[in-house]
Amino acid sequence: VGHENGRILAWDLAMPVPQICAKTPQNAFKSPNVALDINEEGTLLFAGGVESKAQAFRVEPGLLKPHGSLDVTCGAVNELDQHPGVGQLALRGDGKVIASAGWDYRVRLFSAKSLKRLAVLRYHDASVNALDWSSDLLATGSKDTKVAVWR
Repeated sequence: VGHENGRILAWDLAMPVPQICAKTPQNAFKSPNVALDINEEGTLLFAGGVESKAQAFRVEPGLLKPHGSLDVTCGAVNELDQHPGVGQLALRGDGKVIASAGWDYRVRLFSAKSLKRLAVLRYHDASVNALDWSSDLLATGSKDTKVAVWR
């Protein structure tokens, strides 16, 4: 769960009474987290929000250990439109690619292993607020009311 204070708490819902099993260090984020995704094994968590970097964390007992950053730096679309941040993150089903929905009107694809940027997709005319994978197809939705499907 991402909180407004920037902390992320991982809950163990398999327990009879759900318990916090891991959390990020106090200074991991300075602002709210609005985008979270975790791999199928539950060992790698991706988080992003209002800041210009999303982060990856290794899930370890009691701690979400920083693993690296995804550079989701937002270049201005024009002088008046500077929108840093990520609206959503989605890990592809095979766990190899993570997509970020940028408030700078762009979708970015990263290697989930190396965290290196693979591509920047440009189509939308407003912040991208939604994205999801279906096999190797990526669907994106934006405040501009457009939906795009990428292969």
